[in-house]
Amino acid sequence: MVIMNGKTISRRRRAGAAAVIAGLVLLAGAAGVPAAAQVALVSHRAVYDLVAEVDGAHGQRDGGTLHYTYANTCDGARIDVVLETSTMMDGDTLVTTTYTLTEEEVLNGERYTMVSVSQSRTANGAGTVIGTETAEIAAEGVLTSEARVLTVVDRSFDVNREETIALPDVMAFPVTVLRQRLDRAAAGEPQITTATLAPDRRTVVTETTTVIAEVNGAQSFSASPEAASLLDAAGWRFEIERSDGESVLGREDSVILGNGIVVDSIYTTGLLRSIATLRTVEPIADEPCE
Repeated sequence: MVIMNGKTISRRRRAGAAAVIAGLVLLAGAAGVPAAAQVALVSHRAVYDLVAEVDGAHGQRDGGTLHYTYANTCDGARIDVVLETSTMMDGDTLVTTTYTLTEEEVLNGERYTMVSVSQSRTANGAGTVIGTETAEIAAEGVLTSEARVLTVVDRSFDVNREETIALPDVMAFPVTVLRQRLDRAAAGEPQITTATLAPDRRTVVTETTTVIAEVNGAQSFSASPEAASLLDAAGWRFEIERSDGESVLGREDSVILGNGIVVDSIYTTGLLRSIATLRTVEPIADEPCE
């Protein structure tokens, strides 16, 4: 999630950012024609408390806050995320990271755009900045009968490249996957499988979602009056597994309400576990049509 001294350590730790984002931004399933719509995603703004920790590694623990905004648009949906973290490393080295992400899906999920930027700063015990790093990834995806491709531009650290990935016929982008997942859970389907984007948004993975239990958001979160109407809704606890076809890349345990609000999420990949817990949530207006 954060950057430490030395590129080898820094790149190992950057997996934390992908894991935390995966737990919320990819909260977002089976292939084919979805069941008749049972749910409707609501425009909202939420704040989550985050913890990312490495099993068996003393001191390897990040804390932070994630601001998440979902808005319905005239022809799709838009997501904005701001993730802020800080970590105290050995030797009183403090690392702070700000991660921003914008995603948009339009035309019933046929087109997808994403831009993510990570900026990290390392300071020693005296407060002197001893290192900074910036990473940027942009992606554009198309899922039509004429084209099924994802173009990714990676300007991360010492990388500067562009690649085009062919997308399979059975494929959906993140917000569409979220809608399908909730629709099919509402229809009583216990397990859902689809092809979608990995948390890094640069590769395609198989995602299998299992419905563990039906829940009510208000029962698991002490809501303020303004949030009560959003959280007093039926939802499900999902177990989500992502695989590249040969090995499991990550597992997620999330409570997602039928209106699209995530109450909590735990994402595990290897020894890294990222926990996101809802702090506040409020309704916002849908984006106006031009």
